Order: sequence, then C-alpha cells, then structure tokens
Amino acid sequence: MTYDIKDTCDGWATDLKLKVIISFDSGEARTFETSQVSWEAKSGKSFRFMTKSGGGGGGDDQNSQTRGEARIDSSGKGSVTAISRSKPRRSCPRDPVPGRPDRPGAEAGGGG
Repeated sequence: MTYDIKDTCDGWATDLKLKVIISFDSGEARTFETSQVSWEAKSGKSFRFMTKSGGGGGGDDQNSQTRGEARIDSSGKGSVTAISRSKPRRSCPRDPVPGRPDRPGAEAGGGG
C-alpha cells in the first residue's frame, strides 16, 4: 500500500494504491488492486476524485472506474457529479469457499 499527499498551492492532492494477493491452499492466487486519486481545494469548496479497482483473477473483465466532482458555490449550495464505468464481471462459483456449510451451494452436513 502506498499513500502520497502533496501540497499543490491551491489544494491537496492524494494518491492511494493498494494491492492484495490472496493465496489459496489449492495453489491458486487472486490479486485485487485499487487506486484513488483526489484533489481538494484548500478552501474546501471543490473536490475531485477518480477510483479504479479490479482483480479477482478475471483480468480486464473485473475492472471498474469512478470519477467525480463536488463543489460548493458562493451561496453555500453544493453539487456532486459522479460517473462510473464498469466492465462486465464474470460469474462466481456458487460456493467460493468449499466446505463452508454456511455458504449457499455448500454441501449439507459437510462439517466445515
């Protein structure tokens, strides 16, 4: 995980990156990544951001991106705009954790 914050004269810029790798007993590994970049005016009246996330072993079909902006005008009224773009996700197995009887699709009486 990395987190950077920078003073950009009229605002603050942040950059957060996170990568998680989960290894299963079967030897299979899944990687999940997320990043967020944002800028906030020092006046507190404007904020912009972009987040990206993806992973899970599905390649590009697991990626999503959201951009947004929030503003407060001189009268104090606020507005928010967000745009989200996601690529289709592939279907998950019914029982992502075999042997867990508390999960849908797990075998009844499987011990867990």
